[in-house]
Parts: sequence; structure tokens; C-alpha cells
Amino acid sequence: MMTRNSLYKLVVKITLFIGSLLIFPQLAFAQVSPDAYMFKAMPGNSGEVNLMWMKQANTDNYDLVFGEAGQPLTFGAQDIGNVDSYVVRFLQPGKAYDFVLRPKMSGQTLTMTDRVKAMAGTKGAVKPVAKVAVAAPAPVPAVSSGPVGKYSLSAKQGDNRGEVKLSWSRDTSVDTFDVVYGTSPDKFTFGAQDISDMSGFTVKALTPGVTYYFMLLPQKSGAPLDWTDQVKAASR
Repeated sequence: MMTRNSLYKLVVKITLFIGSLLIFPQLAFAQVSPDAYMFKAMPGNSGEVNLMWMKQANTDNYDLVFGEAGQPLTFGAQDIGNVDSYVVRFLQPGKAYDFVLRPKMSGQTLTMTDRVKAMAGTKGAVKPVAKVAVAAPAPVPAVSSGPVGKYSLSAKQGDNRGEVKLSWSRDTSVDTFDVVYGTSPDKFTFGAQDISDMSGFTVKALTPGVTYYFMLLPQKSGAPLDWTDQVKAASR
């Protein structure tokens, strides 16, 4: 038979537990298994992979990391929002890539899914990243860290390991920006789309110490405008 003292202790424990859920509602959700997100990848349009997953109640944001299949995942897209799908663009058509989803809550990474693999699409139109000469190869342009062009785009080493910070001037005629980047001029195989911060972006999950080249694609009402000039910077 339960004594008065043990009953009192039980009531206190229950009260404290209920109180913790009211004060910290995120504790009401049990840790979700990575399998619960049902993370999937499939080919999209040319140079694109479509990613899909099941949203969970204890998740309010996501990061993505990706790279060539079987290789280190050295590229990524951060804070893509509380969404259930994402299109990775500017990949090499026909090449296989691995992807990992990192669910987050209040800025903290909750877990990481297993890798999923898909081949970048080979059909449909893809946005050009550079003009190509018809009669002769185009010379590789001289690239600086900026600022360059209409938007005064510049790049510099980031604050943390594997980061580069991009900055540019605001323009009321632009709604969002896409960023493309890679390790060679005019060869941009990775990107981040629909950047809502109109004056800067930090590219993360880069290979430390490697020089990367970056371009911006401004967009207005979903329609792409002209590409910016290139800038470069070495990741920290």
C-alpha cells in the first residue's frame, strides 16, 4: 500500500513534469528518429535534385549538406525554413550526389538523417552560369574579392571554419537572390536559392582553406535577372 509520504512524492513529480511542459513546450515532443522524416531524393530538371521529407512537430528549420556520391559532404544550404521539400540546383547533370538532412529546433540541430542518393536531372532547361564564346574559348576573367558590379558583391573569409561571407548592396527592384559557387571560375556546381536577406549570406560547410568563386542571380517576381560578376574568397 502506498504511504502518505510516497504519494506526496509522486504528486510532486507529476506536478513538476506538467510544469516543465508548460514552461518548455518543446520538451513535450519526444526525440524523433531520423527515419521518421522519410527523407527522399529524386532527379529534377537539368542539374537539379528534388528533396522531400515529412515535417515533424518538434522541428522548425532545416539544414542540408551534400556532395558527390561517396565523397565527403562539403557543400550545404542552411536555414531553409520549416518546409517539407527543397530543390538543389546548379549540380552537374547526370552526376550522382549524396544528401543529408539536419532537422533543427530553436537553432539547435536535433539529428541527422542517413544519406540519400540521386542523380542530378538531365532534361529541361537550366539557367546558364556564363556566356560561352562561339569561335574560341572565352578567356577566364580576372576575379577579385570585390566589391564588383551593380550590387557591389564582395566575398571574404567567414567567422567559422568552412565559411565564406558574401555581402552586397540592397536593391528595391529585386525580391530574392540565388547564389551559385564552385572551386573554379565559371564552373559553378553548387548553390543556394531564394535568399531573403537582401544584403548578405554566409556560405557554410565548405572545405577549409579552399578558394571558392561566387555569383549572384537576382530575381524579381520569380523571374531571373542578369548574373553578377564573380568574386572569390578562401574559406576559413
